[in-house]
Amino acid sequence: MPADRARIARLTLACYWVLIFVGTHWPDVHRYKRHPTWPFPGFGYVVHVVMYGGWAAMWWWVLRSGSRTVPRSEDLTKVWMVGLTYAAFDELSQYLVGRTGKLSDLLTDVAAVALVLLVLRLWAGRARKLERRSVPGGSARVS
Repeated sequence: MPADRARIARLTLACYWVLIFVGTHWPDVHRYKRHPTWPFPGFGYVVHVVMYGGWAAMWWWVLRSGSRTVPRSEDLTKVWMVGLTYAAFDELSQYLVGRTGKLSDLLTDVAAVALVLLVLRLWAGRARKLERRSVPGGSARVS
């Protein structure tokens, strides 16, 4: 079963990555822009945070579907470096389809990856602490 789980996690990540690439390289995307009176002008950054934050969360899933319960710091650093590299490639290669890559998008992407990995790492550490504090009956001890 763990091999199936790992395969599904990797396949899901690969499909998601393809969707990110297609979404960020869609040629005439500017015609879908919101009207100038749209009340939330930074909506594009929210899209970047969701895309790259989801990408980081899927990497976490891939790393957890292996033998480790919590990914090692070195693995998370590698994921962040891959995220940085891919985000730079993503922004630079948009010029090939008539779009404009932006440094602010790159920084948003990289920050989203770092933030999601940090939150997941803290959450997993907290869960492990609670697990260690639990008594044999399964309920947590109150200090």
